[in-house]
Amino acid sequence: MKRLLVAAGLLLSFAALERLAAQTFSMPLIPQYSTFIGGSSTDRALDIAVDRSGAAYLLVATLSRDFGDPRNLPPQEAQTPEWRIFLLKVDASGVVLYSRVFEDVVPVNATFPLGAVAVDAAGAVYVAATPTPAPDTDARIWKLDAASGAVVHTWEFGGSDEERIEAIAADPAGGLVAVGHTRSLDLPLGGPGGCTRQEPGRLPEFRTFVARFTADGALVVARCVPGYSWAEGAGALPASAAVAVGSVGDIYVVGDTQDTNAPVTAGAFQSTHGGGNCGLRFGGPQPCRDMFVTKLARRDLQTVYATYVGGDGWDSPQAVAVDSGGRAYVAGRMNSPGFATPGAIQQECHPRPPQLFFNGRCSTGFVGRLSAAGTGLEFATYIGQSDASAMVSALSTAAEGWVYLTGEVNMREGLSGFPEEPGRYAKPRNPVTAGDRSTEIFVARIAPSGTSYNVMTMGGTRADSPAAIAVTTAGMVWVAGSSQSSDFPLINPRQASLAGASDAVLIQLGPDRAPARRWP
Repeated sequence: MKRLLVAAGLLLSFAALERLAAQTFSMPLIPQYSTFIGGSSTDRALDIAVDRSGAAYLLVATLSRDFGDPRNLPPQEAQTPEWRIFLLKVDASGVVLYSRVFEDVVPVNATFPLGAVAVDAAGAVYVAATPTPAPDTDARIWKLDAASGAVVHTWEFGGSDEERIEAIAADPAGGLVAVGHTRSLDLPLGGPGGCTRQEPGRLPEFRTFVARFTADGALVVARCVPGYSWAEGAGALPASAAVAVGSVGDIYVVGDTQDTNAPVTAGAFQSTHGGGNCGLRFGGPQPCRDMFVTKLARRDLQTVYATYVGGDGWDSPQAVAVDSGGRAYVAGRMNSPGFATPGAIQQECHPRPPQLFFNGRCSTGFVGRLSAAGTGLEFATYIGQSDASAMVSALSTAAEGWVYLTGEVNMREGLSGFPEEPGRYAKPRNPVTAGDRSTEIFVARIAPSGTSYNVMTMGGTRADSPAAIAVTTAGMVWVAGSSQSSDFPLINPRQASLAGASDAVLIQLGPDRAPARRWP
C-alpha cells in the first residue's frame, strides 16, 4: 500500500494566501524525485548536505557487500560485513555523479554508526565519522574535492579515551565546526571550560565538546560545553547533540541534559530544570532530560547564552538551525505539555500514560524558535496528535524566515497525526492494522510567523524514517531517510525496488501551486 499525502494547512486569509502563493517558499511542496539506494543487507541514511548548484551529498552507512559502485570497493572490503560509509553526490535532477567509500566505522550501541556531512561556501565537502578500532579512538574528518570526490585532507581529533562526532557544520568564513562526545580528560582544548572528571564511583561519563577547525584541518579552538553529560551503562541512553553556525559564525549547540544545575546565563528563557523523575539509576531517582541550548562566540567559544527548554517529562532535541537574524530553532520530541505559544499550529501535546523512564504525560514532535538573545520563545508548536507520537528528526532554515523540518509519524491508527483543515487533507484509504509497525516520513514547512504550515507524508506499509533535510537556495528540498517498505512510493527512481532488509531513500521535493493531492 502506497501513501503520499500533501496538505497545505495555511491558517491565513484567502487574500494573504494568494499573496504568499506568488512566492516560491510559500507554495505547497510536492515530491519531484524519490529512489531506493541500497544493497542486499541493511543500509541507512546518515546525513545530507547541498551545495550552491543544488546538488546533494548523501551519506549512507551500509552492511551490504554489494552497495555502491563496485569500482570503489577494494576486494577485501567487498568481503567484510562491517559497517562502511558511502558518500554519493547527486545532481539537481537526481543523477548520481559519483560514490566514495570510507573505512569501516564504529557502530554506536553495537548497531548503528555515526556520520555527518557538510559543504562549505567554497564548495569543499567534509565527512566526519569514528573509524575502527574502538574504544579509545579518535574521531576522523575527511575533506573532499566536490567535483571528483577525491580526498584532499584527513585529520583526527581526540584525547586518550573515546571521541564521537555527532554533527558538523560549515563555518561561513571558512573551515568546519564539529560537535560530539568525549570521555577524554586530556582533549586538546584552547577555549574556556575543561572536560572535568566525573564524580567518584560513577560510570565513565561522556561530555559534549565543540571544536572549530580551519579548512585544512588545523584546530583553532575547542572546549567541553558545560551542562551536557551522560554516563554509559545501567540502561543509559546517549545524549543527543546537534550544531548550527550562523551567518556571522556564531555557533549554536543543542543537546539534552539531566543536570539540574546546568550553567544558564542571566535572562535566559528558562533558567531552571523542568523537573520530573524519569526512572531509577544508582539507587535513586533519575532526573528527566531537558533540552539545553547554548550559543557560543565564534572566536573563542565563550558562552553567549545558555538556556533550558523543557518540562517535567523526557524532552529530547534532535536538530538545531539558525536563521539570518540569529534566531535558533530547536526540534525533537517532547513528553511535557504546556510549551505551545499562543496561535501555534498545534496547541496540545497528545496525552499518554506515564512511563517509568520518560514520565511522559504526552508525547509528540516539537519545534520552537528562540529569540536572538535567547531570552524568549518566539513561537513553539507541537507536531502530532495521534496516540502513536511523532518526532522531528532534522530541520533547516531558508530564505524569508521559513523553516523546514522532517521527522517520522507512527501510522498505527491510519492517521497522519497532524492537525486537519477541512477540504485540505486526505486520510489514507487503507489504514494498517493495529499490530503493524508502520512509520512514515513527514516533511513540514512553517512560515516565519509560526502560525501557518505546509506538510506532506510519504511512506509504505512498514517502517520509514528520515535522517536529515537540506534546502537549496532555489527552494528545492532534499530529504535522506531509510525504508523497510517494498511499496515505498518512487518517482523516476535510480533503484526501483527494495534490495535488502532496509535501504536508504533519497527524496527531492519542490514548490508547486497545486492543491492537496494523493499519489496513487
